[in-house]
Amino acid sequence: MKRRIGVGYVSMGEEEKRLVNRVLSTNRLSYGPMCQKFEENWARLHGRTHGVTCNSGTSALEVILHAFRIERRWRDGDVVFIPALTFIANISTVLRQNLVPHFVDIDPSTYTMDPQKLDGEISRVKKEGRNAVAVIPVHLAGLPADMEPITQRARKEKLAVIEDSCEAVGALYRGRPVGSFGDAASFSTYSAHIITTGMGGIITTKKKTTAVLCRSLINHGRDPVYIDIDDDTRSSPDIVDRRFRFRHLGYSYRLTELEAAIGLGQLKRLQQVLTQRRRIANLFTKNLHVFKHNLKLPTVPEDRTHSWMIYPIVANNDINRDNLIHHLERHGIETRPLMPLLNQPAVIEAVGNQEDQYPVAKRIARQGFYIGCHQGMTKTDVEYIKNVLKKFFL
Repeated sequence: MKRRIGVGYVSMGEEEKRLVNRVLSTNRLSYGPMCQKFEENWARLHGRTHGVTCNSGTSALEVILHAFRIERRWRDGDVVFIPALTFIANISTVLRQNLVPHFVDIDPSTYTMDPQKLDGEISRVKKEGRNAVAVIPVHLAGLPADMEPITQRARKEKLAVIEDSCEAVGALYRGRPVGSFGDAASFSTYSAHIITTGMGGIITTKKKTTAVLCRSLINHGRDPVYIDIDDDTRSSPDIVDRRFRFRHLGYSYRLTELEAAIGLGQLKRLQQVLTQRRRIANLFTKNLHVFKHNLKLPTVPEDRTHSWMIYPIVANNDINRDNLIHHLERHGIETRPLMPLLNQPAVIEAVGNQEDQYPVAKRIARQGFYIGCHQGMTKTDVEYIKNVLKKFFL
C-alpha cells in the first residue's frame, strides 16, 4: 500500500529547529526561559494571564482537578459533570481524584455537551442529595462547546468550570478564545494535535494562586518558592531551607526546554496551520456532500470557529460503520471511532454500563468515526477519499 493518509500530522519548520539548537547550546534542559515564554504566549493567545506547562493534556486536567480539591476543599465522592462522548482522560482523571463522574448527553449536531441535558443532570444530582462541584465541557474535535449557557448554569450552582481545550487550540466561541470562559483550562500538544511538542500540555487560568498551586503539583508538590534552578540565584537561608520541602503529594509532570522550544516555533505558524486545516475541512464538506443520504457531515454553528483537529463523520443507522471504516483502512485512509466512552471496557468496569441512559452519545459511539483534516493533506487527498467512499456506496 503506497498511499497513506493519517489522522495526524507533524511538521517541523526552521524556527523550531533554530530554537531547539539554541536550547542545546545552553546545556539547559529543565524548566527555564523557553518554558516560561511558551506559557506566556499560550496564555495570552487564549485570553488568560497565567500558563503552566506540563507533560500532557491529561496531566493538565488531573492537576487542575487536584488543585481545585485543595483550594475549594472538595471531598471524596463529590460529583463532576462530563460529556457522555469524549476521550477517556476525562473520566480517568476524575476517578483518580476520588471524585464521581456524572455523564451528560451530547448535542446531536456538535457532539459537545448539551446545555439543556446538563440542566437536567444537575437537577437529578441535587434531588439525589449528592454534592456537585464541577463541570468539564469538552471542545471536541476542534469545535467549542456551547459555553454561555453552560457557564451560566455552572455559576448559578457554584460549580467550577474546567474547559477541556486539548483539541481546539485557537478556536473561538462568540469572538472569545477557548480557555477564556472557565476557571481553568487544559490543553494538549501531543503529536497528533494542532500544535505539537511531541508530548506536552498546558494549563491556563486567570488566578495566580491556582497557577502557583498547579506548578507545585507538577513538581512533586514542592514548595513553590523553589521550582526551577534559577531560584538558586536567590540563595538566602530561607530558600536553602525550603529547596527540599514538599507541601503536597504531587507528580513528576514537567515539560522540558526542548519541547517548549518546539512549541514556540509552532505557535508562530498557528494561524497558517489553522487556515490550511479549515481549507481541507471545507473541501471535505463540499466533496462529500454527495453522500448526504449516507453520512452526516460536521456542522459549525455561526457563533463559533472550528480548529479541525480531526474531521468527524457519522454514518446513517442503515450503514455498517465498521465495514465502512475497514474499507477506508484497506485503501490507506486511517480512521478512529468518534471518541466512544461509555462502552469502553475500563469505563464499564469502573462505573457500570450506563450507555443506554445517554441515547445520543450511544448512537454517535456506534456510528461515528473520524479521518484526518490537517495541513499535510492536499486537494488530491480529499478527492481520493471521495472516490474511495464512492466505491463503498455504489
